[in-house]
Amino acid sequence: MKIQIPRHILDKCGKFLVKAVQEEVLKDIHARVPHNKQGLPSSREFLDSFSYKIRGKGIELLCDWPWIERHTEGREPFRMKWLLSEPGSPKIIPIRTSSGEIAFRTAPLRLENAWVHPGVAKFNFIERAKERMLDKMVELIQEDLPQLLEKNFSL
Repeated sequence: MKIQIPRHILDKCGKFLVKAVQEEVLKDIHARVPHNKQGLPSSREFLDSFSYKIRGKGIELLCDWPWIERHTEGREPFRMKWLLSEPGSPKIIPIRTSSGEIAFRTAPLRLENAWVHPGVAKFNFIERAKERMLDKMVELIQEDLPQLLEKNFSL
């Protein structure tokens, strides 16, 4: 016999999941090294980009942030091929230093000397939030167990 998880429990778990994701994002933001430009966005818009939807018997976590996959899947360092100078026509790139000054650098001519993007770190805030939500779901089901048993079993 299957006992269906009531929609009100799924709804509470969905709300809890979104809140847990936001809390885990904030943990990662606060833990990152200062001046680490590859961290998670710290804007309210990023935190508010998460929502949930109940689909059938499950909960779907949604995110409308355009580059969420870059943060959840990560990206290895790579050569920036588009930042190469052409012979006789150097490409000058303005770079803001940590002190706020602008320095100008000349892009290299050859691919083997191309600048290397440091990549994007993979973050697992969603996995941590899911684990928290599963613990919460067990707690909610235990609270609701007498009503679930009464509804699904007639003694």
